[in-house]
Amino acid sequence: SHHYPESPAGSCALGRPWNNASRSIYKNTYMSDVVLPAGFIEWQSTEPRLVPNLTFFGEYGSYGPGYKPDQRNQTVGALLTEEEAKQYTVEKVFGGMPSWIDLGTATIQ
Repeated sequence: SHHYPESPAGSCALGRPWNNASRSIYKNTYMSDVVLPAGFIEWQSTEPRLVPNLTFFGEYGSYGPGYKPDQRNQTVGALLTEEEAKQYTVEKVFGGMPSWIDLGTATIQ
C-alpha cells in the first residue's frame, strides 16, 4: 500500500466544499486505497455548501485501488465524460503554463 499507517484504507475524501464556489477536478489520477469510496463529501450534513452550477467537483480517468466509480457520491461529485474533461487542462485553468508547476516526468493531458 502507498499510504502512511495513520491513514487507513477508505479514510480520505477527495475534497469537500470550503465555500459555495469550491471547484476541484481530478484528471487521470492514481487513487490509492486510502481514498474514501464515496470520493467527494459535503461540508457537513447541516451545511452542505453545495450550490448547483457554482460548486463543482469532478473526476475523470482515475485509476487504482481507491477508484470506485460505482460507489462515488454523485450528489457531490461528478464522473466526467471525455468531452467534459477536455475543458479542464492546466493551460485553460491557469491561462497558460505557470512556471511554478514542475512536471518532472509527469505527462499532463
